[in-house]
Amino acid sequence: MLFYHYTPSPGLDSIVRHKALWLSDSENLNDYKEGLLFDEIVDHNLGDLIRSKGHALPDLAELSSAIRQKIADLFNYKAYICCFTENGDALSQWRGYADDGHGAAIGFDPAALRDLVGGQSEVFLTDVEYIGRDSPLSKIEDDSVDAILDKFVEHALNGQTLKFESNAGARHNAVKVRWKFKLHYFEEEREHRIIYTPEPGTQSRPGFLSERRFRFARASLIDYFELGFPAAAVREIVLGPKNAFCLADFEDYLALHGLGHVVVRKSGATYR
Repeated sequence: MLFYHYTPSPGLDSIVRHKALWLSDSENLNDYKEGLLFDEIVDHNLGDLIRSKGHALPDLAELSSAIRQKIADLFNYKAYICCFTENGDALSQWRGYADDGHGAAIGFDPAALRDLVGGQSEVFLTDVEYIGRDSPLSKIEDDSVDAILDKFVEHALNGQTLKFESNAGARHNAVKVRWKFKLHYFEEEREHRIIYTPEPGTQSRPGFLSERRFRFARASLIDYFELGFPAAAVREIVLGPKNAFCLADFEDYLALHGLGHVVVRKSGATYR
């Protein structure tokens, strides 16, 4: 199984030439509920978790408010995301992410991506969990969510201040969990993500990431980081159903840029 990244033709050219993907500000994702689902999970589960600690009900509202504020402060930190899917020839993906089928889907070896970001607490590869009618927020049992809430509650009950600023590992884990949930309407995307959570106020970053950059997209200004990858990480490229590249010329183009090993095929979608 490969992880595919859909892109218009200019994006394909940039990725091939520079051997780099863009990790863009999470505020620009196409689902406006992104990140907010975690907040709703907190609202559903926080009261029960505090009560499970045996704390008196009169203090519940005050404690809940204090903990929610601390969580809100935590998520003021930015996250930068690059998205992949398991499906390399999906019509919805061609329409939504590859210039209505004129672009391409680049198939990456998941093991190579994991090796690339392995050992970095602030950069990680994770799958997306979808929430639907059969899994209401109040019924979600996610160990990572429970662990994060439990840490907040324990510190609040003990009168301690939870300083994620000095506990980068815990903060990165919390941000990772926040961006792993999407509504079931997006389930067909079978998505996986690379997420980067840089330390605020510092210029340090893993060596395979560029400095922070900016680009224009319609009326928006989007900040992003480039994630460099080895040529061997790319295994396949699927050309979109409306893509008019000459296959022989495109293979020569790939060889010119060190990707002569990549398998190229045309989408099977009869879409025009």
